[in-house]
Amino acid sequence: MIIQRLLLSILLFTSAFSVLAQDWTLKLKSTVQLRTWTLTTMADKKERNIDGAKISLMQGDKVLSEVQSDTEGNFELEIPGNGNFQIYVSYPGCNAKKFYVSTKNVPAEVSGQKDKPNIIIGGFMMSKPFKGIDYLGLQQPLLAVEYKNTGFDKDKEISDKGVQIVQNIMDAEMTLINKFCFHTKAGDNALNKKNYKLAKECYTKALELIPNEDYPKIKLARAEDGIKEEQAKNEALAQEKAAQIEAQKIANQKAIEEKKKTENASFNKPAKTTTVSPASTSNKQSSQTNSVTPASTATAASSSSAGSQTATAPASSDDKKTKTKHTIKPGIGPK
Repeated sequence: MIIQRLLLSILLFTSAFSVLAQDWTLKLKSTVQLRTWTLTTMADKKERNIDGAKISLMQGDKVLSEVQSDTEGNFELEIPGNGNFQIYVSYPGCNAKKFYVSTKNVPAEVSGQKDKPNIIIGGFMMSKPFKGIDYLGLQQPLLAVEYKNTGFDKDKEISDKGVQIVQNIMDAEMTLINKFCFHTKAGDNALNKKNYKLAKECYTKALELIPNEDYPKIKLARAEDGIKEEQAKNEALAQEKAAQIEAQKIANQKAIEEKKKTENASFNKPAKTTTVSPASTSNKQSSQTNSVTPASTATAASSSSAGSQTATAPASSDDKKTKTKHTIKPGIGPK
C-alpha cells in the first residue's frame, strides 16, 4: 500500500514537472530587411527594414503561430519549451528563409526563471529572385539555434553551411548583374553613336538576363524609334532615287522617240522638182551642143577661121606622103 502511494506520488510529480517544463517559452527577437537593386549601367544596392513580413512558427506541418514585422522591421516570437520548431520568414515576391530552434535540454533553473529566456538573431535579408539563379539551397535551414552549456547558441555546422549557401547565391547574382550592366553600357555607347541596331541588340540581351528592368526598357524604346526614323529616311531616299531613275528613263525614251520621228520625217520627204521653160531648154541643148573637148574646139576654131577666108583645098597626094613620112613610131629613126 505504501509502495503504491509512493509510485502515485512520483507519477503526479513527473506529470506536474512536465507541464511546468512545457509552460515556459523562449522569446525570440529579430528584424527583417529587404535588399533592392537599381540597375542601369551600374548596380546600386539598397537595404532597408520592412514591415509586413510574415513570420510563421511551425512544428512539423502544423502552423503554431504567425506574426508580422512592424514599421521598423522588428518582430517577436514566443517559442514553446521542450520542442523542435521551424521558423519561416517570407515577404511578397521574395524567396522565403527558414531556420530551426530547439528548446529541448534546457535546465530547470533556466526554464523556471521568472523572466523568460530570450534570444536575438541578426536580421533576415529578403530579396527578389533573379532569373537563372539556383535558389534550391534556401529550402534548407540557414540557421539552427539550441541550448548549449550556459545558453542558447547557433549550431556551427548548420549555420556555417547556411552562410555558404547564401554567399554562393549572392556571388551568382552579382555575376548576373555585372553581365546586365555590361550590356546596358554597350547599348548606351551604341545609342550615342546612333548605331540603333547594335543598341537594340545590347538592351535586348540585358532584358533577357534580368527582365522587367526599367532602364533597358526605356533605352530600347529609343533605339527602336531611331531604327524607325532611319528606315523612314532610307525609304524616302529610295523613293526619291527611284523617281529620279524613272524620270531619266522617261526622258531617254522621249529622246529616242523624237530621234526616230525626225529620221522618219527625213526619210519620207519627197524629191525636189525643177520647172524649166522652153527657152532655157533650148539654151541648155545649145550649151550641151557647144560643149566639146579642147582638141575638137581647136579644130573647129581653125576650120571656122579658114572658112571665113577661103575654102580649104583638098590635100594633095604629096602632102599625104609627107605626113606619112613624119608619122613614125617613137624610138625608130629614118634608115
